[in-house]
Amino acid sequence: LRDMPTVSAEESQAEIVVRGEDFRLAFDRYRGSISAWESQGLSLLTAGPRLNVWRAPTDNDVHVAREWRRAGLDRLMHRVERVAVAAASSHAAQVEVDSVLACYSLRPAFTCRYRYTIHGSGDLIIETHVVPAEGLPNLPRLGLEMRLPREFDRFTWYGRGPHESYPDRKESARVGIYSGSVQDQYVPYIMPQENGNKSDVRWATLTDLRGMGLLVVGMPVISVSAHHYTPEDFTRAQHTFELTPRDETILHLDHAHHGLGSNSCGPGPLEQYLLKPV
Repeated sequence: LRDMPTVSAEESQAEIVVRGEDFRLAFDRYRGSISAWESQGLSLLTAGPRLNVWRAPTDNDVHVAREWRRAGLDRLMHRVERVAVAAASSHAAQVEVDSVLACYSLRPAFTCRYRYTIHGSGDLIIETHVVPAEGLPNLPRLGLEMRLPREFDRFTWYGRGPHESYPDRKESARVGIYSGSVQDQYVPYIMPQENGNKSDVRWATLTDLRGMGLLVVGMPVISVSAHHYTPEDFTRAQHTFELTPRDETILHLDHAHHGLGSNSCGPGPLEQYLLKPV
């Protein structure tokens, strides 16, 4: 620990800024999220991370998606209640954010506490404690969404691949190290929908031409997807030609996904693949 570089935390009315030897991380007190993350002068983020439970309904989600929409899961808004430095030492700082997620005119759906631990090495550990309200349907997904500069368009992961995989559709995806462009991860279903997820990921990187970028690590595994589209983009579009790539890379780090099942013309996911809000 004595060899760990030092960090400092500075607070103002608008933000909390944590600095290390070669990085700077700023938290926006109003939005309750990271507003800037710079390493060696390189900007790593344009927005996020924030809790996300929505996925663009797949063909097999056609029935359960009605429940998701009735619960407002497709239009949740974040209300920030607290942003504070929870702990600080010369080698690490911890920032906590408390927020409530709710849809307009409906009662709150989730309370969420994010705990960010920033080490002098530049490592950031994110812990997210989510409490769902009673009466919610099974969830589409549970994880974090963050946005990176579009230059981070080279995607490498150690997990199942090379094609997409989901909790109940992954036996054909072998565990290994795979890489490709972010655009290569997009699966052009005739009806735009959730696509491109990678299951059982140990680690993943998003880098630019120089190999600079972001490394994410599961504890022990997560699901990861990277696109130039948001879930809302896939949800709104009725045809592939209606999709316009964004000038950023959208990264999802998911704790869990609802199974796919075959409910477009058959049964829904098996019981063990339901994402229950408990």
